[in-house]
Amino acid sequence: MHGWRIPASVWKWLILLMAGGLAVLVASELHVGLGARLPDGEGSLRVTLEDQLGARPQGLGTHWLTVAALDPRSPLAAAGVRPGERLRFDRPLDRWRRFAPGERVDVTLDSGRSLRLTALPTPVGLADRTDYIGRTLIVFPALLFTLAIGWHQPAQRAYRSLSMMFLAMSAAFFYSFWFGAADGPSALGKLVQLPLNCLAWYFAADFALHYAAQHTGHLRHWLAHAMRFYRPLALASAAYTAWFALGHEAPWLWVPSTLSIGGGALILFLSLVDGWRSGRGDLRQRYRWLVLGLMCGGVPPLLTMLPWLDWETGLGRITVLAYFGGQFLTYCLLGYAVMRYRVFDFYLAVNRVVVFGVVSLLLLCTFGMLQHWVAHHVSAGHSGFGWQLLSDAAPAVLVFLVFNKLHARVEHAVHAVVFRRWAAREAQLREWLAAIVHIRSSDTLVAGLAAALDRFGDHAGSAVYLRLPDGGFALAASATGRFPPRIGPNDPLAVLLRADLAPTRHQLPQDAGVLALPMCHRAQLHGIVLLGARPNGESWRPDEITLLADTASQAGLGLQALRVDELQQAVGSLHAQVRRRSVELQAAAGRRRFGMDALP
Repeated sequence: MHGWRIPASVWKWLILLMAGGLAVLVASELHVGLGARLPDGEGSLRVTLEDQLGARPQGLGTHWLTVAALDPRSPLAAAGVRPGERLRFDRPLDRWRRFAPGERVDVTLDSGRSLRLTALPTPVGLADRTDYIGRTLIVFPALLFTLAIGWHQPAQRAYRSLSMMFLAMSAAFFYSFWFGAADGPSALGKLVQLPLNCLAWYFAADFALHYAAQHTGHLRHWLAHAMRFYRPLALASAAYTAWFALGHEAPWLWVPSTLSIGGGALILFLSLVDGWRSGRGDLRQRYRWLVLGLMCGGVPPLLTMLPWLDWETGLGRITVLAYFGGQFLTYCLLGYAVMRYRVFDFYLAVNRVVVFGVVSLLLLCTFGMLQHWVAHHVSAGHSGFGWQLLSDAAPAVLVFLVFNKLHARVEHAVHAVVFRRWAAREAQLREWLAAIVHIRSSDTLVAGLAAALDRFGDHAGSAVYLRLPDGGFALAASATGRFPPRIGPNDPLAVLLRADLAPTRHQLPQDAGVLALPMCHRAQLHGIVLLGARPNGESWRPDEITLLADTASQAGLGLQALRVDELQQAVGSLHAQVRRRSVELQAAAGRRRFGMDALP
């Protein structure tokens, strides 16, 4: 799925098809899980099998599971099975499935005896509820990021790998257990999840290796060579895992799986650190947020493979809770970084839609949990039309009355956290821009422009240059910074701005700041605005550059209008001076004639 193999137009529909197909599988599973199993209970064999990930390495490649403990009421105990014996499910995926109450389950003992067992009705425990709801909450942001990245950035290899990484993270919804039928869509979801569990780290490493590859250090060269060996290892591990998921024995599966996951995590971490060390300005900030966000989502899954961290709590395993917390924190950090620092090269509107869409999904999931709680705790043990109406209508009415207002408040809170300072500075800059129509001096306008841009950039420094008759540009006003006193007519910066008439952050002299804005009128460059680097190290975001360019352009138009007014005033002053001189000359000429006539 590299950029040179699949056209961008085909890739967009391919990622849409894959994400949509996975969303259908998730919706099918949620229909069974939230609609039947969580409210009414599940079926259980009341047996503890050694099936914890990381508890026994050989359990990763075999379908033979050891009976660790038996409940006295277990159908296995009634069939004479004892702890220590081994069994396997006739349907291999049943080891990860939660059965329906009264469902018939076929197993085979290592002695060769076949058993048909009946799953006993059992309420779903709090730890399993937490696990299931946690996976439900994190699957929707993952699908949203998959579509946003894959659809809007289909041409670049780094973003293709990133969208596939989020798709693999979406498939982790089927990671621990599922409630669907053995031959239903949920089984297909589990078949997809097992190989994608290895490929997720490959896609993450491939993204980090190709993200802004032109701005990386020497370590990236060696990592690219290591990727040539890691890629076939990851693909072979995924294929071997798929073979195991189809019901075949896969001896020593834990070896390639561990190497694939560990190698991907190592390449991911080293690539991000190398990019962060070699990057500058906005690129360095993007790498910093990528390291923080992806490591929050990548480290907790690795902890689930360590058996000595497998502590149990009332809400479930510590490592599982850390996994959910890390995934949720990853989406929050990446959402914040997308909007504020534009970590991913989206349009700003798409950035806000992504994060606010995540907020909407989380709120809807919260109300869904409320409906489940009402049906499970308030209406439990009650029947009749009144109680059914209460369990169904009350959450619906609450959603109708509260959701819009609460949704607006949450979005306002997100906007206040992410955009508050930027919005305040933007409003201040626009207020000054609206007030320039009342300025009557070009010198005041130029000085005010330099001061306003300096305030907007947190005293990053600004300078305004005006064109000279020879085509060069002289420093007219500056604030909080050292800038060259003159820019020559053939200076590379002047030539670049004269050719493009657009903001530029490249090819700037060392003492000319980090951002150059043109002041133009009728396709002619009349001035240059230079902005320095911010003291806090933050870069100028594209949306800020757009606002600054608009401000410089409007100020340039206002300056031209003031110059015309000043020229008219100068012409009027000259006319008045000429009239005064004419009157004085006429008076002097009259006195001279009068004096000559008076001579004898």
